[in-house]
Amino acid sequence: MSSYSLTRRELLSVLFREKRPMLIVFFSIAILVTLASYIIPPSYEADAKLLIRSGREFETRADPGEGQITAPYVTKQEVINSELEILSSNDLIAAVIDRVGLATIYPDIAASPPSDMRPIDLATKQFVKDFKAEAAAMSEVITLTYYNQNRDVAIQVLSTLIQVYQEKHATVFGEERAGFFDQQIKAYDSRLADLTRKITDLREHESLFDVTAQRAQLIQDRSSVADALRSVRSRSVDAHGRINYYRARLKAMTPLVVEGDAPGDAVEAAKSKLLELQTQLLTLQQRFATDVKPIRDLKSQINEVQDFIDGKGVSNHKVWMQRDPNYDDVIKNLQTAEADAASTDAQVALQQKNLDDMDQRLRALEEGSRTLEAMERDHTMLDDLARTTRARYSEAQSNAEMDKSDVVSISVLEKPDASTKAAKPKHSVFALIGVALGMAGAASILFYSLLFHETLITAESAERLLRVKVLTVVPLYNSGS
Repeated sequence: MSSYSLTRRELLSVLFREKRPMLIVFFSIAILVTLASYIIPPSYEADAKLLIRSGREFETRADPGEGQITAPYVTKQEVINSELEILSSNDLIAAVIDRVGLATIYPDIAASPPSDMRPIDLATKQFVKDFKAEAAAMSEVITLTYYNQNRDVAIQVLSTLIQVYQEKHATVFGEERAGFFDQQIKAYDSRLADLTRKITDLREHESLFDVTAQRAQLIQDRSSVADALRSVRSRSVDAHGRINYYRARLKAMTPLVVEGDAPGDAVEAAKSKLLELQTQLLTLQQRFATDVKPIRDLKSQINEVQDFIDGKGVSNHKVWMQRDPNYDDVIKNLQTAEADAASTDAQVALQQKNLDDMDQRLRALEEGSRTLEAMERDHTMLDDLARTTRARYSEAQSNAEMDKSDVVSISVLEKPDASTKAAKPKHSVFALIGVALGMAGAASILFYSLLFHETLITAESAERLLRVKVLTVVPLYNSGS
């Protein structure tokens, strides 16, 4: 391998020296590639254009229960990209192959199916290579291109693809929610019926017919009962006060008082006895000059009788008693006060029970009213949801009918068609490729000769390499000379 750089003259010398093999390689490759374009089976190109309009399936709709429609959240470019993905989906391609027929589109695959995969999978891969869907810049137009060796088959496949695509589009964007809405309506109706029955039972059980009027009447009745209770309690306090007063007076009084006082019959008899004893004493004193025992005994009897007359130790007066009318009046007033107290206490208990009953009825009315209001709110909400769902159900049914009729926002701008001239292979392109490959082959020969040359190319290279002056150059005409 040479270790010095070549000059332009040396490069040209190598080029002219190797021109023959270079020309052979160049023309051989160019001719072979060009001939290959005539050997490859021709393919016809079928074209079609679709217009993606802003139809009903791209509109944003409010869900049941929502009061307003929200703003769209996808752009038109995203819609176009979604349509391109649908067009290139394997399901759609497999449906097209199945509808047209594998033997019609790819007879070679049908005649010699592969052993390592299903024929439809291989056909789908080949279809992806032959099919192309592109969106025009800044537009709503999608261009479809399909290549096939048979022109009529190419047009048929593209027409079938558009038809299957429209059906697929209707299925993907179709609102098949009528059944769901129907179930929702039935559920709402069932809950409404159950809630209506509960509301009716609650009204009958709690007597909730006109809550406002009932509340006002109960409050008025309670006020009357409360006033009556206060009045009865006041009378009860007065009655118990009178009872205490009369009982205190009775403690200080006696039921009987002295009506009269006179000497008794025994006193008169005692006076007669005293006179008789005194007479006997005078007789004895006249008889006896000294104080003898009979005189002493007689004096003792006289003293006893005198003591009796004077009332010492024994009552010697006749006293008679009678009922105190003031005491009886106090007893009567006490009995009246006790009767009034018992009556007022019973009335207090009764009015208190009535007041407690009023409070309990008010509490029950308030609790029932809150429960009834909550149930009526739920009933109103369910009724609104049912009406909204019925509207959505009608809309879903309409959309489902439109989907069944393939009413979609896909318009065929240009029907599938193909030129009678084969689109592939293009001979001019193959010729240019052959020229490029031939030039590359010739250049590789030149590069090889320059990179691995082992001879002196020119006299200048010999002088530069040997550092010796070259006097003359003798050409070699024959390889044996």
